[in-house]
Amino acid sequence: MSERRGIAATLRRGRWLVGCGAVVLAVTACGGSSSPSSSSTSSSSTPLHILLVTNVTGAGSQNGTSNVAGVKEAINEVNQAGGVLGRQLVLDVKDDGSDNTKDLPLIQSATASYKYPLVMNSDPAAASTAPYIARQSLLEICGCAAEKYAEPSAPNPTIFDTDYVGARPMDAAAQYAQSKGYTRVAVMVQQGEFGDADLQALKPLISSTGGTITDSESLSFTGVDFTSAIARSRASHPQALLTDIFGAGDAHLRTEIHDSGWNIPIISGSNDAATALKGLVPLADLKGQVVVGPRSMAYPSEPAAQTFIDNLQKAGVNVTSYLYGYGGDHDGVTLFAWAANQTHSLDATTIANKLHSSGDVAVPGLVEGTTTGYSATSGEWNAASGLALMEAGYYNLGRLKLIKSVSAPTLPAGM
Repeated sequence: MSERRGIAATLRRGRWLVGCGAVVLAVTACGGSSSPSSSSTSSSSTPLHILLVTNVTGAGSQNGTSNVAGVKEAINEVNQAGGVLGRQLVLDVKDDGSDNTKDLPLIQSATASYKYPLVMNSDPAAASTAPYIARQSLLEICGCAAEKYAEPSAPNPTIFDTDYVGARPMDAAAQYAQSKGYTRVAVMVQQGEFGDADLQALKPLISSTGGTITDSESLSFTGVDFTSAIARSRASHPQALLTDIFGAGDAHLRTEIHDSGWNIPIISGSNDAATALKGLVPLADLKGQVVVGPRSMAYPSEPAAQTFIDNLQKAGVNVTSYLYGYGGDHDGVTLFAWAANQTHSLDATTIANKLHSSGDVAVPGLVEGTTTGYSATSGEWNAASGLALMEAGYYNLGRLKLIKSVSAPTLPAGM
């Protein structure tokens, strides 16, 4: 993405363009190389490898860079505190080249020679990787905004979710719109399961409060021309526009709305909050627009988020992507280490059961929350940490300016 028209994607974890072929990397928390042995059950003197599959290269490389940096910081913290069951953690990274269809074969290949006690990969790959994870009884901790792949029930009992369900921020955006007196809203969401989930949640919420969705559009996040969709929405005469589109699509849409002369309040969900717009959309075009995302992304920062940023900078990390991209995977490692040490086990089912059943138990070192925070009613771990309404703009160390903290709305049954 470039200023106004020439827009290239800087993509959120899990909303990738198809990129290069897969490259395999092995890195330690200190940046060196290592290869795992054939089993994760060796003696306490041998390192314990964990697996991260992400997009280190390709169109979404900013994403993968933040994922790796967050995990390495967590590994450093865990190792300094004594490791997991007395063993030091080592990170093995497999790069899918920003093509999430490669995640499953990469995981299959890696786990064929080493039984990783923790596997981490992204939400768009969840549909293809979850069945394999379940069959192999592997522990996966990942951000999985499509909640149906990370429920603590059959067929995926060993998957634990560290992401908010994407429809929660969008519902919070709708509630904010209603608080401003906007009863007629148009909706533009990302094509696919994430956008479908947004609409499934938004329709009953807005209808139950007497509001109206004047028009709804499902747009490609790789799209470059939304002229027709803008014209249809504008013709429906809404008072506000709710959007939830990531990356190139988000930037094109905002630019085209501005260039069309349509002066409409824009209130956005987490996909927009996760899009780095600096250099893609003029800052002046974002004036008055708001986004909803994880509370960790707001500044002034909460103490845990600020400490995390300080630690990343001390490690030489340039924090340019959205903060949750670093913090979500960091917390996945932190939760794994806590549960393994609490249960004195590396068994996937034992650790997953501990995380799914602990409720609000404090876990030291978390960035995105303070407790395990998982419950059957919340359907996810991160629901407990809350959301924030923020000014749309350019990231300041992965954060946007806080307007106010908001609660995560209860979603309709089945979401």
